[in-house]
Amino acid sequence: MIEWLFYILFFISPLIFYPKTSEVFEFNKIVVVYIFTVLITGAWIIKSIQNKKFIFKRTILDIPLLIFIGSQIISTILSIDQRTSIFGYYSRFNGGLLSTICYALLYFAFVNNFDKEKSKKIILITLISATVVAIYGIMEHFGGSISCIFVSGKFDDNCWVQDVRTRVFATLGQPNWLAAMLTSLVPLAWYGAFQTKQQRNKIIYITLSVIFFACILFTKSRSGLLGLAAASFIFGIYYFKKYWKQLIIIGVLFLSAILIFGTDITPSIFQLAQHKQVVQTTDTSEGGTESGAIREIVWKGALQIAEHYPIFGTGVETFGYSYWQYRPIEHNTTSEWDYLYNKAHNEYLNFLANTGAVGLITYLIFIGVCIYTLRKNIALLAGFISILITNFFGFSVVIISVFTFIMPALAITLNKKNIENKQSFSLRDNQKLFIAGIFMVGGFLIFTIAKYWLADYHYNYAQNELNAGQYSDSVKDIQTAINYQPDEAIYHNEAARIFTAVTVGFLDNKQATDAAQIAPYALNESDIAFSESPRNMNIRETRMSVFLELSPFDASYTQQAINLINDTIPLSPTDPKLPLLLGKTYANEGKLDLAIQEINKSLKLKPDYADAKNALEAVEKLQNQKKK
Repeated sequence: MIEWLFYILFFISPLIFYPKTSEVFEFNKIVVVYIFTVLITGAWIIKSIQNKKFIFKRTILDIPLLIFIGSQIISTILSIDQRTSIFGYYSRFNGGLLSTICYALLYFAFVNNFDKEKSKKIILITLISATVVAIYGIMEHFGGSISCIFVSGKFDDNCWVQDVRTRVFATLGQPNWLAAMLTSLVPLAWYGAFQTKQQRNKIIYITLSVIFFACILFTKSRSGLLGLAAASFIFGIYYFKKYWKQLIIIGVLFLSAILIFGTDITPSIFQLAQHKQVVQTTDTSEGGTESGAIREIVWKGALQIAEHYPIFGTGVETFGYSYWQYRPIEHNTTSEWDYLYNKAHNEYLNFLANTGAVGLITYLIFIGVCIYTLRKNIALLAGFISILITNFFGFSVVIISVFTFIMPALAITLNKKNIENKQSFSLRDNQKLFIAGIFMVGGFLIFTIAKYWLADYHYNYAQNELNAGQYSDSVKDIQTAINYQPDEAIYHNEAARIFTAVTVGFLDNKQATDAAQIAPYALNESDIAFSESPRNMNIRETRMSVFLELSPFDASYTQQAINLINDTIPLSPTDPKLPLLLGKTYANEGKLDLAIQEINKSLKLKPDYADAKNALEAVEKLQNQKKK
């Protein structure tokens, strides 16, 4: 039972996505992990009850893993936003305390219930699933996204805003994440080719590695290629003497793929024939700042956070809140100056900023023991090292986190003799009672997870309906989401946006009485959202908007907006949008001198800010007219 649950988990995790949730890929993957963690842990406990003893054997990773989790718990307790630390940043989801506990439980369940034969099967299942994903990505490169069949009913790539042909992401949601997953599995495909005695199977495994590599090329992920280079070096150094012929064949095939398809920095033979230059595609936008330059700025901000919160950080997964306070001013010179960065784009700096020195050190100890555990299984070690490298330039997503915890478990279980299942089905009444209790607790947890998923489903519908002007339906869906998850500040914030839009609509139609009835709902929802998550900048910005949009209804809201902006500026001192908004608000109040003062502050933070320049010109014109 337990092994089958793991088989299903490893097969569907890379594949699962759903286009009608607020986040198509990661949200649905983390929900699947939650569900299967409950099922696997429950099955493990029931198996222990049947055997009349708790099935648990010590491993080298037990203490480092528990110490690491302990650091995450303390950081969560001290967090600037505890709900975010527990569940993860909304829209990212992975990395919160709950997900880390799930991965740890999966590790313990795996090492205590798997043996050599079962471990081989799960590797094979993982490779099969990854092959489906890789083919999926290759098809995207040539203009046919299977995802679009589910989204728009057409087999093309028009359902995505992103240029999926240039940088594929298949069922992972982002090119670098897809590359990280496939890179970690390439050494396992090579190892399979070396270990099998059948020539047909050798060809199959080598073909799989070439398919993975082709898809990695189509992601245009430099971190993925760098991770693969490191994995190839480790694997090649160890196996070259014994399998040099096969490695040369693989090298020739990979080189052929590079020549045919090209890379981000090298042209293909077809481009050379046509004398075309390679176009860099790793920047986030056409003509945008190079991604490496932006990462350096974000890393600098992460170090500044760690300097101010050195021990336990600001809280697990709170980078999206704390970065605003320590965001370097040079971020305003990039093409992504107004983007919200909720990760440090470096796994290790992310831990340092969020969980402080304690969190990073315990994580590095855990990683170090993992490497020691993997030292005798070079294929797994090479794949694991590739993850560490891709994480240096990014961060773990759900499937990468699963691999991080299960690869060391595989190294342990591949050396374990086959387990004989000696379960006793002659149960005493107290055993039956305990098993019934496990079913009840498990059922409750699954029900809770289902509500968590349904809340997001209705939240997504509410957003879409608001954008379409379907206010009545939007109100119903956001209220359903809140009923499912009443403590989720994001939902209350969306409700505030919806009720504000309805109120403004009534005011525009001269229906002041109806507006008066709806406005308190907008303010109340904004109050709840702000009280639940006061460091969330999106919630603060929405609250400012609520006050300003309702100010024609009640002039006192303008002063409340001014107070909130002034309260927010110390939490985001380098954001030029805040002094600009404050300046515009002062201008609307007729306080032109104060308006000019604030707009100039905005321009000092970002001298090329076109909106601020236009606002300053307009206010100065008003001031001159007033003097005349």
